[in-house]
Amino acid sequence: MEIPINTFNDTSYYYLSTKYLAKKIKSPDLTKSKDSLHIIFNYENQMIDVWTVNYSTYYGFISNYTNTHLNYRDKKNKFKKRQFYFDTVNLDTAIARKINAIYNFHSVIKITSEENFEGWLAICDGKAYSIEYSTPQFYNFKSWSSLWNYRYRISEAAIIDSLFNEIDSLLGLETYYNSFLKPYLWDVIVWGII
Repeated sequence: MEIPINTFNDTSYYYLSTKYLAKKIKSPDLTKSKDSLHIIFNYENQMIDVWTVNYSTYYGFISNYTNTHLNYRDKKNKFKKRQFYFDTVNLDTAIARKINAIYNFHSVIKITSEENFEGWLAICDGKAYSIEYSTPQFYNFKSWSSLWNYRYRISEAAIIDSLFNEIDSLLGLETYYNSFLKPYLWDVIVWGII
């Protein structure tokens, strides 16, 4: 089992952040999963869970999440504590199967996290991605930032970027996220990982 903690790198930070968020949105702990296969794709403010128990039927859901500024006053000037918001939308089984096929096509399981690539420096561009992968015998977690910045210099960055772009295109993630955000006040929303 590859659990990236006790190191001082981005993957360790994103692992701990993702675990914290997964618990808040009630996503399963994949280090304890008994599913035949379970993958979580983590975008900024969205997680896509895909799993199967028999490699025949696939399941999945999208979780959208965000939070308010640390503390704020609402429109009536009442003090409010920081709030965390999330929702979950189930995916059709055919879509969940397609996401797994996209993952397999790109062979991302063979690509390591960013800190293992020479010249891949953490750049704070606001975009971080991770994939958590689990079978009953295997678990790993990988993260990458600034895919757009490295896709033309590091071939693996281009593969990962293509994977996330294909999933985004298939699902229309922006539509899901905008629909989720609609009820909340725009001026109190913070984008990014908590």
